[in-house]
Amino acid sequence: MRCFILLTILCVVVVAKKRIPAVKLKQWERLIKHFKEECIEKSKADATLVDRMVYELEFPENLGLKRYWKCTHNHFGVIKGNGEIDGRGISKRIAFVLPRISLKCATEYNKIKNVNDKAFENAKCIINELAG
Repeated sequence: MRCFILLTILCVVVVAKKRIPAVKLKQWERLIKHFKEECIEKSKADATLVDRMVYELEFPENLGLKRYWKCTHNHFGVIKGNGEIDGRGISKRIAFVLPRISLKCATEYNKIKNVNDKAFENAKCIINELAG
């Protein structure tokens, strides 16, 4: 009986794992293909960790990842001169990110002073929202 209960719980956990829909992931890859490698090089981020954030929803505290997301935000032109993230700009440049999501995340994380941290937390927020 214990084995059955454990197996049932394990199945529920595996099935319940959140993920971004495949269609959105394909759109994302098309959007960043021209600068992903540049941002990985510039930030010295581990490419595996970058992909795990998007595909596996794993968010380790890592300076390279934070720099990577700042670079990505810069390429989309959504970091204003004062260091704030432009929530409206995100949804304009990334069509599958609804304005309610981009504005919610930008508003919540614009309070952070460090732009690397801000971009990382904003990316985490959007990724989690997209995964539902």
